[in-house]
Parts: sequence; C-alpha cells; structure tokens
Amino acid sequence: MDDLSDKTILVRDTGYFVSFAERLARDFGKVLYHNPSWKTGSPKSQQAQLGKHVSDNIEVVLDFWKEVKKGVDIVACPDIYEGDITVDLRERGIPVFGCGEGEELEIDRWMTKELLDELGLPVAPSNLVQGIDELGEFLEDNDECYVKFPRWRGDTETWHHIDMFMSQPWFDALKEDLGPSGEEMEFIIEQPVGDIEVGFDGFIMDGHFLPFTSYGYEIKDAAHVSKFVPYDELPEPIKKINQALAPKFKEYQYRGLYSNDIRVEGRDFYLTDPCCRFASPVGELMLEAFQNYSEIVWGTANGEIVDPVCKIKYGAALNLFSDNPPGKWLAIKIPEEYKSNVKIHYWSRFKDLDWVTPIVGATNVVAVIVALDNSLDKAMEKCLKIAKEIQMPKIGYDEAAFEHAEEQIAKGRKVGINW
Repeated sequence: MDDLSDKTILVRDTGYFVSFAERLARDFGKVLYHNPSWKTGSPKSQQAQLGKHVSDNIEVVLDFWKEVKKGVDIVACPDIYEGDITVDLRERGIPVFGCGEGEELEIDRWMTKELLDELGLPVAPSNLVQGIDELGEFLEDNDECYVKFPRWRGDTETWHHIDMFMSQPWFDALKEDLGPSGEEMEFIIEQPVGDIEVGFDGFIMDGHFLPFTSYGYEIKDAAHVSKFVPYDELPEPIKKINQALAPKFKEYQYRGLYSNDIRVEGRDFYLTDPCCRFASPVGELMLEAFQNYSEIVWGTANGEIVDPVCKIKYGAALNLFSDNPPGKWLAIKIPEEYKSNVKIHYWSRFKDLDWVTPIVGATNVVAVIVALDNSLDKAMEKCLKIAKEIQMPKIGYDEAAFEHAEEQIAKGRKVGINW
C-alpha cells in the first residue's frame, strides 16, 4: 500500500459525507475539510462546524482557494455539482478524485436517456414535460409513474405517482415552492418497468472499472445490501451496461465513485439512474469494505488503476432517521465498539459527543449503520443489533428493510442475478 502519511488531501463537501473525510484521515498525513455552502449573504456559524473534532487529523478550512494556492497534493469531491471546479483544478495540475463533467450523466437525465438509446441499451418509456401545469395535467390523466426533476435535487426527490388523489399534497407543495418559475421547469415522467432493482457500486478511472467491486440491492431510503466480487464476476447485464458507457466515462475523465440503479423486466435491464458521486448508504459501506480505500482515492485521482483490497463477501447498511426539529443540534451516543460502524451525516464532535450539525436543507436520514461479514444474514443482524444500542432522540429505522432486500435477492436469482 502507498504511504500517504506525507500527503495532504483537500476534501470539498457540503456536509453529507464527513465520514468520507474521516476515513481518509486514517491514512493521509493531513485532511483539510471545506464546506463551500457556508458562503451566503448571511452565513451562520453552524455551517463552519461540519467536520470539527471528528478526527485529530482533520482541519476544517473556510477558504478553499487559499488552501489550493498554499499547495495540496490532491483534492477530493465526493458529490456532484463540482464539475467546473474539478476541470479547473486538473488544468492547474492538481489531481482530483471525483466525477468531473461526468456529473452530467446524473444531472441531465434526458440527455442520458438519449445517450442510452444511441448505445442500443433499453430505455424505460418516458415523457419530457414542460412546466408545472402540464405536469399536473399529465398526472391527472395517468396513474402509476415516476416523476423526476433533473438537476434540482433540493426541490424534490423522485416521486412515485400512484394517482392524483395520493399525489395532490406533494404536487401542491412543489407548485407553491417553484412559484412562477414552475412553468419554465422540465420534468421527466418515467413509466414503471419491472419490480427488481439492482445496482452497481464501484470506482472508475477514465472509463476503466477497478478490478474488485460490488453490486447489490437498495431498499429506497431504508437500507442496502451488497456483494463484493471481482469485476469479472459481476452479472453480465450489469457489465454490459457499464462497458457501453465506458467510452463516455473516459471522455469525461471520470475518476471517482460510481453507482447506478438498474430495473429488470424480463430479459431487459434498464439503467434508470446513474449516480455519479458517493451514493448513500452504500458509499458508507464501501468506506469500511475496502481496506486500501485511501490508496484507491489517491491512485484513481492520479490516473492509476488500483486493485481494491476486500476480504469479506457481504455488507449491509441501515439508515437511521430522526424527527428532530429542523435547525436544531442532535446528539448521538454510540457505544465505543461500534464507532466505525456508524457514519453520521453533517457530523461534528463536541464535548466527547457526536452531533448532527443543523444545516438548511438536511434530510431526516441522520446516519448509516454498516456491517460486514462473509454471511449476509450476520451482517444484517449486526446492523439491527447496533441500531438498538444507539442513543438518539426520536430515533427511527425500518426493521423490515432487510426482509425486503431478501425478497429482491430471491427475485433477482430468477432472472440470472447470482448472489
């Protein structure tokens, strides 16, 4: 493994992935953590607390470009919306771990559908709708479908429309939030395909998929289960989709984490959602699964293909929720033996307590529990055991999530997705 103890890495993140910085702090000489979202007309001190005291090896910095000018060995951007900065840094000769302009595959969903069609891959039947009123008319006239809002993740996540009676409160709230701009917004309506959703999760270096990776099943907003395998042992349909997109990843100089959602109907595998970033909760799982995680980040950013080291077969991840009032600090007590199993979002540490820092726009998923084992059952059992031992006000998690995951695994086997 490369000795990174004399290297400085600058992590640019808006708070969701402080655990990413903490993992790197175990190996890099210094980790500088920067949250660019504090820069508003009236910044609040809370936004400068992200990452504080979570590791003796992490220094929170407020001025990103000042640190770049002083000199860093590498920059990491685990999220999207950093493509322009990634390109600029690389032009300056600074290695960057991140998707770069590859973020467009996730942000511009309609463009991606057109690309998939050009590549001869199945595309879920879809409509492009202009304006909030046209969206409302479509939903009035049509039942089950999925509504996706390209680019603007903060306005709404993908909405599963059953009928207008069920969707009316969501639609009314979205229309009010968008106001007069709603008529200029584009929405994608995607028809449901299949009842199996599997996904790839791994690393890409300029169109090359690293030789050890994972695939698995996400239970939306609740949990994830993964199987870790050599890349060649991935199910063939997943590899087919990846390889079709490989030239595009090379064109984008994509050097980072990549996940996707693939819906299965009959013999057709539909890529419905490329995720060109640290995907949660599987991203938190990968932090512990790959023993040389920091080396992967370093090598990938520098244009090298690193062989990920992974000694276990399965992983499970469980989301923790809280109904803590927005804008309020939330303390979490984690037993010492489980500290590395719990990945806190918007994480800071004060007075020997772990905290969820109050951030505008934060979701109610406040942490992820991860567990690894050569038995999936044991990994899932450990997640549930840890959840019961965490002390947090108004804690919540889906106790049935792993049962749903097992149902997905069984369905997947029937269409050739080995497990």
